[in-house]
Amino acid sequence: MSRRAFYPTAEQRGKVEEMIGYGLSEAEICPLFKNPGTGKTIDLRTFRKCFKTEIATGAAKLTAQVGQQIVATILGELGGIPDPRTRATLTVLFAKNRMGWKETVAGKQAKKDGRPFIFKVNGTDAKL
Repeated sequence: MSRRAFYPTAEQRGKVEEMIGYGLSEAEICPLFKNPGTGKTIDLRTFRKCFKTEIATGAAKLTAQVGQQIVATILGELGGIPDPRTRATLTVLFAKNRMGWKETVAGKQAKKDGRPFIFKVNGTDAKL
């Protein structure tokens, strides 16, 4: 009994690239494809061999598309988001995740021993 080789179609390649981009594992995607010659699902080894490029580039391509959409939205291209608060929030999210920015509190100092300041309110302070 001879084995019949599996040759993926362009449509199958596109689907694998999308699913890899969405974060599905190879083991989850593999059973979705059947070898038309045998009628059986392909094994993980065949999957990795036939879809090597798609596995390597799927996540990067989707990340690039999403990043392009985020930047276009922030800059107001393609109609963008008219709400300035939403655009500002998206801009901050982008700056934190892609540019390495972080929030800091200016003027916040710890005690000399490194412990934080503790502020206690008593009854007379509440009347002020």
